[in-house]
Amino acid sequence: MKANIKDLEQHGLNLDDVYFILESLEYTKKAFQEYPIGPNGYPNYEFKLKRLKDVESRIEKMRKIRDELKKNKKGEINGNKRNSN
Repeated sequence: MKANIKDLEQHGLNLDDVYFILESLEYTKKAFQEYPIGPNGYPNYEFKLKRLKDVESRIEKMRKIRDELKKNKKGEINGNKRNSN
């Protein structure tokens, strides 16, 4: 997945925002890991695994966006050098 930097910037999303979202997702993952299975928690182990897989997928997406934004700060968009004209 390559992030469309212009779309992200148009919506005001910057590298600091992505770091904040990643940190939040890591806390969410930890909460999912610690959440019990049973009457006061997840209905079963498979459901818990699905929730963990969902959050891990989103963490991976945000890492890719982070990496694209970091490249952008170095003068690249989607791996291509920008013209300085």
